[in-house]
Amino acid sequence: MISRFSNLNAEAIALRMRHQNQLKTAAEAPTSDNDKSKRNQKLREACDGFEELFVHKMIQVMRESSQPEDNILSGGHGEEIFQDMLDEQYAKIFTQTKSLGLADMIYKNTKEG
Repeated sequence: MISRFSNLNAEAIALRMRHQNQLKTAAEAPTSDNDKSKRNQKLREACDGFEELFVHKMIQVMRESSQPEDNILSGGHGEEIFQDMLDEQYAKIFTQTKSLGLADMIYKNTKEG
């Protein structure tokens, strides 16, 4: 159980660092009109990626809190992998449909004129 959480934490840290690097790269771009639009596009992608990461972690925590860990009918490690992949797809759908709106709020507050 502990190793599962440490794997999730390591994965979350790696994804967070990737999105922070994307935001940093977007913030350091030159400021001509064409460069502004490229920067804003990169910023939009980073915001969408952050929302996807956030929703994925939220779904994982909700699932872990609602299901008993030790169950005789549990599918084992294969089920855990499948469930994680399914949760990732749910997070992508949430982000694509913009139903949460977190990426939009972050983008509007950080985009350049």
